[in-house]
Amino acid sequence: MELEYSYRLAELRRKAGKTQREVVEEIGGTPAALSAYEKGTKMPSMDVAIKLADYYKVSLDYIFRALEAEYDTPSTYADVLRCLFKISKAELSMSVSAIETMEDDIARLELYDDYLVSIFNTWRGLLESNRSGQVDDEVLELWEKKKMEQAAEKRTPNAQEAIDAFVTTHTPVTEEDLPF
Repeated sequence: MELEYSYRLAELRRKAGKTQREVVEEIGGTPAALSAYEKGTKMPSMDVAIKLADYYKVSLDYIFRALEAEYDTPSTYADVLRCLFKISKAELSMSVSAIETMEDDIARLELYDDYLVSIFNTWRGLLESNRSGQVDDEVLELWEKKKMEQAAEKRTPNAQEAIDAFVTTHTPVTEEDLPF
């Protein structure tokens, strides 16, 4: 494996504005160990790698394989398109259209998924309240975090269909089937 992971770990820490000591105070370990990971002289264990990925809000793939950072804020139009293309693969009921008006050209993404519509309606209201100063950033971030935790337990329609199909087409293993 190339030593790119070491560069990405150091870059993530710098972007977060943290010292090595501050990072290890949060996740455990020592500044010397984190320094060794960032220099590429030592490979973090899987447990440490997971803690680092969670701390920086990126995927393990991003750290070790330079794939996109799942939790990163999109910073280019390519990042935004990548998110939209992922959404389209979830096979949600949706439509995409472009509308030309007298003043602007508008791209519109419409979702017909009741679960997402409910979340987006609440989110839109919170964003408006945040922008007007009625809701502070911390409350908005806490709401977003809670919704992400709840949504992690809920499967998209095509993912649930795949799970159901697997369960109905595979015979459960019984104790009698085991060779020991």
